[in-house]
This record gives sequence, C-alpha cells and structure tokens, in this order.
Amino acid sequence: MGFNSLKLVTYGVRDNKSFYVIEQRSVSAMLGEGMDERGYLQLEPMQRTIEGLEMFREIADSESIKHVLPIATSAVREARNKEEFVKQIRYETGFNFRVLTEKEEAFYSYAGAFRSIFEPNVLFFDLGGGSLEMVHTSNFAIKKTMSLPLGALRLTQLFANKRGLFPKKNYSKLRKYVMDLSPDKDDLSLRQKTAFIGVGGTVRALANIDQEMNEYPLEKVHRYALVRESVDFILSELVEKKISEISKLDFIGEERARTVTAGATVVSTIMEKLGIEELIVSAQGLRDGILAAFLENPDAYQSGAPIYSSKLIRPRRSNILECSKGFLSSLLSEKSVSRKDTDILVSAANHILKGLPQYRPFAIFHILMDEDANMNHQSQMVMALSIIRTLRPKTSEWLYERFKSIAAPANKTSIKKITAILKLVVLLEKTHSRVKTRRSDRNLLVEIYPDPNRRDQFPLELMRLAIFDVTEMLGISVKLYGMESPLEEPILIRAG
Repeated sequence: MGFNSLKLVTYGVRDNKSFYVIEQRSVSAMLGEGMDERGYLQLEPMQRTIEGLEMFREIADSESIKHVLPIATSAVREARNKEEFVKQIRYETGFNFRVLTEKEEAFYSYAGAFRSIFEPNVLFFDLGGGSLEMVHTSNFAIKKTMSLPLGALRLTQLFANKRGLFPKKNYSKLRKYVMDLSPDKDDLSLRQKTAFIGVGGTVRALANIDQEMNEYPLEKVHRYALVRESVDFILSELVEKKISEISKLDFIGEERARTVTAGATVVSTIMEKLGIEELIVSAQGLRDGILAAFLENPDAYQSGAPIYSSKLIRPRRSNILECSKGFLSSLLSEKSVSRKDTDILVSAANHILKGLPQYRPFAIFHILMDEDANMNHQSQMVMALSIIRTLRPKTSEWLYERFKSIAAPANKTSIKKITAILKLVVLLEKTHSRVKTRRSDRNLLVEIYPDPNRRDQFPLELMRLAIFDVTEMLGISVKLYGMESPLEEPILIRAG
C-alpha cells in the first residue's frame, strides 16, 4: 500500500526458497492525495484504498494462497491517523498491514533488487509515489540508507498546476527543490566506481520509452541500461507534453502519465548532481525483498523483528557443476575462453542440467530471455542462443540475425565456441566423468575418465562428437579413456 497505488503480486515459491511471479495487479488509489499540512490522510483517498483492498481480499480468498504479507509505506508511515486507518483496514478487509520504517523500506527494496543484480558497489534507489529510498553499498556492505520526500506523486502535487502540467516557473522550482534535497557525493561517501541501479514505475517507464525510441527488439526492462543523455532527452519531451499526450505513449497509462514527469526530474537531477552517466533498471525491488525476508525467517518477520540478515544481501551464485569445474578453470587460465564467456557457460549448463521445459526451441528461447537473470541483456542473449544451438543450430542462427543488435559484439563463431564447450560440459556432468587437465608439448591436454559404474549407459558417440567440436574450435587435445571394454584403447582426437 503505497503513496500512489496499491500493488498485489502473487508468487510461486520453490523448495529452495527461490520464487517467481504468477500474477500482478495494481489499483491507482492515490492514498497520499490531499494529505493536509497536519499530516492526516483524507476520507476520499482512504475510501478508494479500502475499496481496492476489498477486491484484493476477494482475489486472495479465491486463490490457493498460503501466506499474505501486507505492507504499507510512506503515505501510511507519515500519517498522524495511521493507527486508526490500519485498524479500519483490518476490520473491513482482514488485512493486517505492517507499516515499514524508512530504513526497512530502503533495505528490503535493495535486498529485492540484489537478488538478480550482484554488484559489490552500488548506489540503489527506489522511486515511489511518496518517497525516494536510497542505499549505498561498498564491497557488498551497506554503508548508508536514506529516505527522502521526493516521490513522484508528492512532487506532482507540490509543483504541477491544476492541469497537471509544469510551466517553466513551476518546473524551475521543482528542479531546484530536488537538487537541494538530493544527496551529493560527500553525503553518500562515493569514492569508487559505483553501479547506479533504480527500481520503480518511473524508472520502468523511462526504459520503455527509450526502447521504443531506439526500436529495441526485446521487451525486457530488467538490467536495461539507460544513459544520462537519453534520460535528459526523454525528460525534455515529457515536460512539453500534456497528460493526455503522455498517456498515449506505449507502456504509459493514465496513472503513470500524471507522475512520470516529476519522477523523471528526480532521476535526471540525481544523475546530474552525482555525475552519473548510466542507470541500470531493476524489475525487482521492495515486494521481492519482503518475500525473501519472510522465507528466510518467517517467525522473525511476522513478529516485526528486523531482518537485517546478511543472507538476504550476500552474493548467491548458483553453480551445480562438479565434474567440469577444473576443465573450465583450465580453459580460463589458458585464455581459451574469457571470464565473461565462462560465466555464460556456467549459467547455460546450469539451465540445461536443471531441466529445460519440453517446448519448441523458440518457446524455450523466450522463456530464457524472460528471466530476471544476473547478467546484462547481451550476455543473457548469448547464453540463450548457445542453449538453443545445442537443440537446433538453424533456429539459433535465425534468432541471432533477429536480435543481432543485442547479441553483438558476440558473433556466430563465438556462440559456436560456447556451444561446443557447453555440449561437452553437460555430458561430463551427466556421465559423472572424471576430468584431468595438464600441459603437454606446450598444449593443453584434457583427459576424460568415464565412471566405470555407468559404462553400459555411456553415450560414446555423443562424447566423440562433443570432443571433436571442442578440439576443432579451441585447438586443444582431448583423450577419452575407457576403463574396460568397449573403451579399452584411448581415443585421441586432435584439432586439424
């Protein structure tokens, strides 16, 4: 329950505490509208909010929902009549809302984004309707959190005219207000290269507009990079438009049209003040962080105990590879593959070994690209194309041509190389084969020893083909040893 809107997200939770979105709904209740100088929520916005929550209650009751986690942010937090309102909500809808402190809101929002963007040095922000939360981290440790009254709806109410527009005089006041209240480098102790990561409706809207202007071929905002020049250009266009014109833009509805100009001003001003040139968009934030905290310790969360657990913000890199780790490390040390390609390989192998759905390659490709993965769009695209190439090479090549503008600078040859190694790595893991690597005649020699207990099921011809592809692409030597018949003799395949 935010300053501007009500959000309902239904999640599915896996046994390993990971989760995925099933359904999302939003109601523009504008709870913070008209909050008077004394800080009281007004009757009409409160009634709109309760009506929206009654609909959410019907949804929760009609679905197989195991837990409901209601949270409220700035509008309720700041209201002098919050206790009465929360009691009224509980009586009329059954939802028992937890009102987050400023520090909790900042932390949980950052924790949610961090699940899919593992960056050690981050300046993170969550721009909502009523407030702006910011978190600065250095080497994964939180150094500073802050909450500022710079929400998009709040600023719109303060500085827009009755038609919701920003004449030059109003806009100048808005810009100065944001500049004065926003932190500088000394306030945040920014001393090193830091990723600027943002979440919120305004940020997603900016990404969508930029993608539309640049004819971006992928409908995906998570980890999309927005340069400062683009943010400033979009803002200059928004300031000149009427709300009716903004609402007609793709991905911008009437609700967002009213507040996106003020929100974009906040983003642009902070980037200018801090000298930031690139903004990375996160599709995950507060709600994801809340769920992660609940799953980590349900009792602590429900009792209201602070869950500032390092488990929520530590880097979690899932890697189920056991047999091929040494092989990949040798390729990396020999500079046969780059660190970036190695990370792509590991992610691709994990996807295959965990089990891809039994769909056509085109469907699998879009499922892979729809993930909020811990990699930028270019790396995620190369990973998906490499996986599809293991299933159907021609489909992979067609998709490469379709999305070449994202996949580049990777070319078809580099994707073929990744695919060749990927096939061998997956076979090594599936057959539980031992792998040894050593230097021989200034070349890398890889020795593969199949598990003797699985000899009868060993896919010899598949392994032969995988070895041939790897040696052809990398120019290394691979020996496959059979412990017993029918692989009594070493099989040696050399490039060329």
